[in-house]
Parts: sequence; structure tokens; C-alpha cells
Amino acid sequence: MKKVIAGLLMSATVLGLATFATNAVSVHADDTVSDASTTNNANLTVTGGTLTFTPPEDVTFKDAAVDAVYNNGYSDTQEKNTTVSDFLGDNKEWTLTAKSTGFSKLILDSDKTATLTINGKDITTGQATAVATGNAGVSDNTLKYGLNVANGTLLTAGTYTTEVDLGLSNVPTTSGN
Repeated sequence: MKKVIAGLLMSATVLGLATFATNAVSVHADDTVSDASTTNNANLTVTGGTLTFTPPEDVTFKDAAVDAVYNNGYSDTQEKNTTVSDFLGDNKEWTLTAKSTGFSKLILDSDKTATLTINGKDITTGQATAVATGNAGVSDNTLKYGLNVANGTLLTAGTYTTEVDLGLSNVPTTSGN
């Protein structure tokens, strides 16, 4: 019986080794590296702001005598400041325009008129004229007002006023930006 048990043990050992050999696990080394990177987005939304300006103070030209204007003409300049704030965020240039209601022709003889200028540009009655331009951000601007009356003009004594309408807008820049 010892022989039978020894034979069975031997058969079981051989059978176990054969089973183990057929169920062996193979491990292979891979020399490629997996790309584990990825991308995502970081977003920022910017909203446009406003376009505003502080109106300049009223302009008061120096006084003149009727005979002095008639003999020598009249010329005076006054500077007033304005600040333009452009935070629209649209990459456009702003333009400040001016137009006048005109001095009353009753103060002047015949067809002579007073010439009002801002920054060297004639301000025409009822027609907007560009007097300053700029870009985004805050811009401090000096507006140089001028008043000229030709000699030989006979004025009527009094105080005369014209309204100057200032308008601010933005237009595309011409530089191609």
C-alpha cells in the first residue's frame, strides 16, 4: 500500500507541476510612455463701460469798447479744460465736436459776423465740427476758445451769448488697428 500511496503522491505532484506550467502568467515590459496630459480653458469675460466727459466751464471773453472794435477789431482767447473717459472697450477713437447757435446778427452791422473758434477750428452755426480726438482711457484736454471780430464792425453795446453744444462720440480709428 505504501507503494500505491507513494505512486499517487508522485502522480499528484507531476499533475500539479503540469497544471502550474500551463497556467503561468506572462509579464511583458512596455517601453512606451503613456501621454497623460490634458488641456482645459481659462476664460475671462470683459464688458464694456461708458464714454463720458466733464463739460468745460462757461467762457467769458474780455470786455471791448464799440470804438476799439470798430478801429482795431477784436480778438481774445480763453482756455477751458475737459476730461474725457473712454472705457467702452471697443478699440475705437473718440471725437469731441462743437456747434454754435451763433451770436445774434443784431449786434453786428451789415453782413459782418464774429468768428468763434475752438482749438483753431471755426465753429459754424448749427454744424458740428471736430475739436478734439483721443483714444481709450482718461484724457485731459484743453479747449482753446477764440473770438474774432473784424475791424470796421460797428457793434451795439450789450452782452451777447452764443450756446456751444459739445458732443462726444466714438468712431473707428483710421490707423487700421
